[in-house]
Amino acid sequence: MAERKRNRKRAEVDGSESAETPDKFEYEIAKFLRSKLPPKQNTLMGHKVDYFIASRAIDLIMESKYAKADKRTDEAKFTSRESVVAFMNLMLEHKFFHRVKTIIVKKEIKKIKDNDSADESHDTKKPKTKVDKSPEAKKVKKEKKKVKFDMHMDQLFVDANEPYVWIYDYIPMKTWLIGGGLVIAAIAICLFPLWPRTVRNYVYYLSIAAAGFLFFIVALAALKMVIFAVVWVTTMGKHHLWILPNLTEDVGFFESFWPLYKHECKSKNPSDNKKKKDDNNEENESNKKEQDDMEKDQDRDSEAESVATTESVARSTNGFEMLDSNDCNEEE
Repeated sequence: MAERKRNRKRAEVDGSESAETPDKFEYEIAKFLRSKLPPKQNTLMGHKVDYFIASRAIDLIMESKYAKADKRTDEAKFTSRESVVAFMNLMLEHKFFHRVKTIIVKKEIKKIKDNDSADESHDTKKPKTKVDKSPEAKKVKKEKKKVKFDMHMDQLFVDANEPYVWIYDYIPMKTWLIGGGLVIAAIAICLFPLWPRTVRNYVYYLSIAAAGFLFFIVALAALKMVIFAVVWVTTMGKHHLWILPNLTEDVGFFESFWPLYKHECKSKNPSDNKKKKDDNNEENESNKKEQDDMEKDQDRDSEAESVATTESVARSTNGFEMLDSNDCNEEE
C-alpha cells in the first residue's frame, strides 16, 4: 500500500511538471512570432525591452499555415481567434512573455526661432536695441508624448491593442552562422604561419595597401587643416577654404570625397552678415512676388477664356447666334 501511494505521488508530481514545462509547438509559435513580427523596443523599469501588440500577433497567426487545414489530419490547429487567445494565455503562463501597461510621459520642448539675437549678444560696443516681440521671435512650446511601460496586475492575454513584452529570447540562425564564422576566422588567423607562401604574400600586400590608404586619409585630413589655417591667417579670418569638407564627416565612402572644396567669405562686422541675410531675404521676397503676379495673370487669362467660351455657347443648334432684344432693335 505504501509503494502504491508513493507511485501515485510521483505520477502527480510528473504531471504537474509536464504541465508547467512548455511544449515544442509553443517554442515553434514563439520563434515564428519573433521572426515575423516587426521588432519594437521600449523601456520597462529603466531597461530596453522588445514587445509586440496582441491583435497583430493574432492576425499573423490567423494568416499563417497554422490556421489552415493540415494535409495529414485535415484539421487546423487554430480555427478562430478565441482558440489563438487561449493558446497565447497558455504561453503567457509558461513565461514566454508578460503583459504590461503604457504610461504616457509628456515633455515640453522649447524651440527658439530668433537666431539673430545670438549675433546681437556678441556686439558689446553697439547700443542696445529693442527686442522684437513678434510671435516668430518668441519661444514655441510643443508637447511631445513619450510612452514607457510598467507591469500590469492582470496577467491575461487579450485580443486588443495591448503590449506584451518578450521574455523568450530567440537567437536566429544568422547570429549562429556569424558567430561560427568569427570563430573559424580567429582560428585561421592563429594558423597563419601554416598557410601556403603565395597566400601569405597576397595577405602581406593587402595589409600594406590598407595601411597606406589609412595613412593617406590621415595626411589628407592634416593637409585640409593646414590649408584652412593658412588661408584664414592670410585673409584675417575673412575667407574660409575647406578642402574635401566631408572627409571626416559621417557620410558614405564616395560622399566623403565630394565636393572637392568649400569656400565661404565672411566679414568681421556682423552688420555686413546681416545685410547679406537681408539682401537674400529681399531677393526671396521679390521672387515670391513675381510668382504671385504670374499666377494672377494666369488666373485672369483663364477667366477671360471661360467668358469667351460662355459667349460661344450662346448659339442655337443651327449655328445662328442668339441675339438680345436690344440688338434686334438696332438692326431694324
